[in-house]
Amino acid sequence: MSLHVAIPLLLSLAFVQSSVLPRIPIPTVVPNLTLLTVMAWSFQRGPNEGMVWAMIGGLAIDLASGAPLGISPPPLMVAALIVGIARARVFRRNILLLALISLLAIGLYQIIHLALFKAVGLPVSWRTGIVEVALPSTAVHLALMPVVYLSVSWLTRLVHGSLIRLGR
Repeated sequence: MSLHVAIPLLLSLAFVQSSVLPRIPIPTVVPNLTLLTVMAWSFQRGPNEGMVWAMIGGLAIDLASGAPLGISPPPLMVAALIVGIARARVFRRNILLLALISLLAIGLYQIIHLALFKAVGLPVSWRTGIVEVALPSTAVHLALMPVVYLSVSWLTRLVHGSLIRLGR
C-alpha cells in the first residue's frame, strides 16, 4: 500500500480519536481506532507493513493528543508485530483466532504504553491504569475489532497496493 493513503488515513484516525471520540459518553474508555486499524492492517498485509503503519500511526497519536513525541509508536509496533507474525505463521481467516491474538496484542499495548508513560516521568497508577482503563478498553476494542477488520479488508481490496518492505 502506498504511503499517500496510509498517512492521511492514520492522521485522520488519530485526530478523530483525540478530539471527537472523547466527547462520546463511554465511561473511561476512548476507543483507539489507530491501534485497531494498525492491527487489522498488519493482519491483512503482514508484519512489515504493520510496523510501518504502527510508526506512522503512533506519531500521529502523539501529535494529535499532546503526548510526549515517540511514546506511542513502540507499543503500536509490538501490537502490529504480534498480529502480523500470527498471520504469517498460523492464522489466516479465522475470526476467533483473530480475537485471541487481538486480546494479547491489545493487552501488551496497554501495559507497554503505561510503562513508557512511567519511564518518562509521568504519573501512572498501575491499579487505575489496568483495572479502570485497560480492562474496559480491551473489551471495547475487542467488540470493535471485527468492524475495523472488515473495513480494512475492504480497503486492501480497493487499493491493491504493493507490499511495503522494511530493509532489503
